[in-house]
Amino acid sequence: MKSALFAVCLIVTSSVCLGAEPPTELTTSPIERQDANTVSDAVPVPQGVPATDGAAQLTLEGLQAARKKISESKELTDEVKTKVGEVYDKAIAQLTSATEFESKKQQYGQARTDVPNTLVKTKDLLAQQATVALPEAGPETTLAQAEQALAAARLALEEAKINVANWENEPKRRAERRTKIPEESSSAKQKLGEIDTQLGIAAPEGQAAELTQANRALLLAQQRALDSQIASNTEELLFYDAATDLLAARRDLAARQQATAEKVVEFWLQKVNDLRQKEAEAAKKEAIRAKEETT
Repeated sequence: MKSALFAVCLIVTSSVCLGAEPPTELTTSPIERQDANTVSDAVPVPQGVPATDGAAQLTLEGLQAARKKISESKELTDEVKTKVGEVYDKAIAQLTSATEFESKKQQYGQARTDVPNTLVKTKDLLAQQATVALPEAGPETTLAQAEQALAAARLALEEAKINVANWENEPKRRAERRTKIPEESSSAKQKLGEIDTQLGIAAPEGQAAELTQANRALLLAQQRALDSQIASNTEELLFYDAATDLLAARRDLAARQQATAEKVVEFWLQKVNDLRQKEAEAAKKEAIRAKEETT
């Protein structure tokens, strides 16, 4: 049916508009987890290895393999294995955050590169919405078909309303991020300085080599997570600066899609009411005829 296709197209168009936006901020950053994961000054790491090179060489697979090796060790005591395992778990969590920030940075960078093309496509969709024709319902349309089309139209309208709400709230969200990002980056840089200091402190005599290695891995993972967050924040701000016109176009498109969806709902609601009235009249005539035949 043309009605069903119309509703589906409306939903798909809304999805295209939202799909070009980079993901929202991560709910948990390495900075927020830093206090819980900080290595105590009582267990510093050895000097002599370039920190940047070490952070770049960290991988989740490598940390997980080291964690497994410790847990399966026959030489270490259970106490040491537990302590070292906990440090590796924290390092794995930090490196996971780092990879998430790195992915986010790439997405913002790609979105910024795509802004001109995305703006053109959004304006094309906006122009198309101005000439969208209402669905048609031929004389053969049944009440069941009309009710089904009305349900689909109402679903499309709800999707359009959500879309409008999201884009109406987006300027406020971005303004809040513009305020929050400098604070995040400043805090991250401060913590990086603290990590550099810890990386330069020699390990105490008698500390297990496995614990020393785990502590260093944690510090390097934290370092990479903070560096990645700063880079992601920078790319996020660049995207916001480049996408001002695009944001306005998306808000206009969302509003026009909602208006179109409302007209479609009105059309099918009227059609359903008309068909119900016709059925009621037909039933009434049938009842009268049946009564006359009985008489």
